[in-house]
Amino acid sequence: MINRVFEFTHPALPGVSVFALGTETEIGKRQEVLVCIPPNGTIPLHKHSVDAEMYIVHGTATLLSDDSELDGAVVATGTRVFFQKSMNHGFKAGDKGMKFISRNNGIVNADSQKWDIEFAAV
Repeated sequence: MINRVFEFTHPALPGVSVFALGTETEIGKRQEVLVCIPPNGTIPLHKHSVDAEMYIVHGTATLLSDDSELDGAVVATGTRVFFQKSMNHGFKAGDKGMKFISRNNGIVNADSQKWDIEFAAV
C-alpha cells in the first residue's frame, strides 16, 4: 500500500514543511510529524502548550532557547531533543538544512491558524 502524506505549512515559517506521519492533524491529539527546514533556514523562538520531543534525522542545526545551557548547542543526525511545554525553543539549520521527527500531543492542525504555537516577542 502507498499512501500520500500531506504537507502543511505555516505563514510565519517560510520554507519550512511539515508532514503528518499519522492520521492525526488536530490540536490535543498525539502526533508524529516530519519537519523539514531548508538550508540556513530558521524556526524562530516559540513555545507550545504541550511537551515536544524531537529526533534529528538529517543535517545539523543550532538550538535557540531561553535556557542558557541549550541555547547555541549544535544538534545533528541521531540527536534527541526534548522541550517541556511553555519553553521557548527554535532552530537555525546548517548548510544542508535539517529534518526532524516531532512526537507531541497535538501541535499541528490542518488549518495553520490553529497550530499550537506562540512565537516569542522579538
